[in-house]
Amino acid sequence: MQFIPINLRFFFNDPSGAFKYDLFALLNYDKQLTDGLFLNTSVRGTWSENVSDVTQPSNSELPHVRSDIAEYMRDRGVISLNRLLLNKYYQIASEWYGRGSLGYYEQMYGGAGGQVLYMPVNRDWAVDLSVDALQQRSPQSAFGFRDYSVVTAIGAFHYRFPSVGVTTTVRAGRFLAKDEGARFEIKRRFRSGVEAGAWYTITNANDTQPPGSPDDPYRDKGLFISIPLSSMLTRDTQQRSTIAIVDFTRDVGQMVESPGDLYRQMEERLLFDRSDYGPFADFAK
Repeated sequence: MQFIPINLRFFFNDPSGAFKYDLFALLNYDKQLTDGLFLNTSVRGTWSENVSDVTQPSNSELPHVRSDIAEYMRDRGVISLNRLLLNKYYQIASEWYGRGSLGYYEQMYGGAGGQVLYMPVNRDWAVDLSVDALQQRSPQSAFGFRDYSVVTAIGAFHYRFPSVGVTTTVRAGRFLAKDEGARFEIKRRFRSGVEAGAWYTITNANDTQPPGSPDDPYRDKGLFISIPLSSMLTRDTQQRSTIAIVDFTRDVGQMVESPGDLYRQMEERLLFDRSDYGPFADFAK
């Protein structure tokens, strides 16, 4: 069981106010059931937030895959179920890895899906494909769902610059609002384990409502910093606290939170020759 005391999100450009924040903690419990099969659970506890103060309904003309976030903050309460799922990991073949997932992925979505990763040995690049059949969770119920469903399919190309700790990623495919396009990411990982990065997304969905406009449609973008808790504790842990700065959540270019991203897990082992650093010592089973 692991406790992540601080996670913080800043939002801008909300129609009912220029600045919103969400400060919360996560209590995670992970258990290995059999070889390669894991139960992953997470409970969210809100320390403080003013996202729920938003009273103006979303003006998005796209499916409201993220822009109804205030309803989730307002109706879920201080303590809520964030994640409850089963993850099965495979080594398909040499340099090929797989994951299958089923359950509640995150605060707003549940479903089933999987990921395949090709990561050649002694190369600085890798490719993966994630496909997920998702149903939007209900804000009023811990286990209920809304009517909205979608199948997302996103391929990714990753390239690492190990000498400077920089990773670049391009993701392309079908996003949560059924829009299609690409997301560009760059991050740097310092020897302390701290990561900082940014992303920018372009899709064929034209969000022309404020903060977008007909001449300048809204594009999803943001900055983040991620801090390993092991630097603040007397024991090793893979858990991290994150701080993100984004425009107020819109619906264009949105992705579901990965239930167990294979590339990130494998990359952790490669950076700075930390071959013993990874979430699953028996990943290949």
